[in-house]
Amino acid sequence: MAQQRYDYDQLMQLGGQFLAANDFDNAEIAFRAANQLRPDDVVSTFNLASMLDAQGRAEASEELFERANAMHPRESTRLFAMTRQPVVYQSGDELRTWRSRLEERIAKLEASGYRIDAERVPVPTLNIAYQGFDDRDVLERYGRLVSAPSPALHPRRREAAGDQRIRIGIISAFLYKHTIGRITRGLFSQMDREQFHLTALAIGNFNDPVAHFIRQHADAYVEVPRARLSAARQTIAQQQLDVLIYAEIGLEQVTYTLAHSRLAPVQCVTWGHPATSGIPSIDYFLSSELIESVDSQQFYTEKLIKLPNLSVYYYRPSIAGGARPRAAFGLDDQTHVYGCLQTIYKLHPDFDPVLDAILSRDPRGIVLIPRGNSRYWDEALTTRMRRTMPRTFERVRFIDPLPYDDYLQLLTHCDAMLAPIHFGAGNTSYEAFAFGIPTVTLPSDMLKGRITLGMYRAMGISDCIASSAEQYVDIAGRLGADRDFRRSVHEKILASNHVLYENPAGVRDLERFLRDAVAERAR
Repeated sequence: MAQQRYDYDQLMQLGGQFLAANDFDNAEIAFRAANQLRPDDVVSTFNLASMLDAQGRAEASEELFERANAMHPRESTRLFAMTRQPVVYQSGDELRTWRSRLEERIAKLEASGYRIDAERVPVPTLNIAYQGFDDRDVLERYGRLVSAPSPALHPRRREAAGDQRIRIGIISAFLYKHTIGRITRGLFSQMDREQFHLTALAIGNFNDPVAHFIRQHADAYVEVPRARLSAARQTIAQQQLDVLIYAEIGLEQVTYTLAHSRLAPVQCVTWGHPATSGIPSIDYFLSSELIESVDSQQFYTEKLIKLPNLSVYYYRPSIAGGARPRAAFGLDDQTHVYGCLQTIYKLHPDFDPVLDAILSRDPRGIVLIPRGNSRYWDEALTTRMRRTMPRTFERVRFIDPLPYDDYLQLLTHCDAMLAPIHFGAGNTSYEAFAFGIPTVTLPSDMLKGRITLGMYRAMGISDCIASSAEQYVDIAGRLGADRDFRRSVHEKILASNHVLYENPAGVRDLERFLRDAVAERAR
């Protein structure tokens, strides 16, 4: 952010613009400058606290949230202050300390009879899915702290309305060129319109190609107001839906808050955020037999629906224009490239020894990791890795964000993709498998570490599924150094990956479930 004299209103507007662009560092500068102009202003104090939270600076954000709450006491601000968690942890011990602290604070809130009235204020989400634990108990207890209104639902009389189709709404704050948008858009184009009427409920205003695709293919496209929760609830209830599907719950606070209300007779969530919601008003979690284990219901507060296939109609990604050589990305042909092209907060401290072992075994190997949305994320991760990987850290290369086509080009130059342990890969695996790039995965017990496993099961391939950290390192090393093994896996993926792209089987599974769920509720 350039040095220039701005007044309070201009700084607040700038901060909002930087926030919308996910530029957390410049948003912090703008909100901090506004707060310096008006240090007793609750709005700039809260916004600055939010930016520090987004940067993963939990202790500093907690202090500012407490200050904002002292200025203007609100249940939500108090909850923000008590439930912050870092984005990047320096060690497993630090992670466990923060987790225990959170659980103790939730227990204190429960014991005090605390309840947050979510009629007008959004409820903060918990940033815990990446910690590697079973989150059901914490999320269920946290959800019980929320009191949210439910508008009166008037059953739709199909005979009077004339339209016999089942009315489905799909809601998200990410119906654009985001992972959620890419995974969800195929449902709007492929679901049977003789049986279903599909409404896109977009929390926000989006204008990129994915958003335009969804707008074009939905029967109705409704922008849900972000600023007024009561208006948002009424907007959704007025659609007279039979089923409301949340593309994710847990990534964003407006969606999380709305999910606590009964806005349709049947309410579901699927694995855009692969963890239970913990919310009593969500009836079903939509997943797949290919991903889940036999006893995985224990991880969900919702009734788990294990569809036979992946309920995703994913459009095969392609590269526009000609292929670019490795040299265009600063890579040479003698280097073994391991791509861990994941958001930084997925990189658990337990993953560092795995990366260190891969690079220790392969002196010609490098690991690619994208930079985060804040320099504090990058600094925290590099500080940790310099300590945990002292002999190999120099071969970890942090890359700047790339345009999507360039990102796909870079992906094709990776000898292997590395799915982090505990919280694995999802959309990145869809992108990699389209070009035959193997992904090494170590499935966890819970959904968040099993999505790549589900894709491999769909393709009938098991070569890169590890059962231990040691085997993960062995598989990655073979993919990097053994050209014949890498080519064999590459060819297997190319021969069978058609099941992952533009495959209607999962959509048909979902349609059958929706018909049955609506019929059961009508009995």
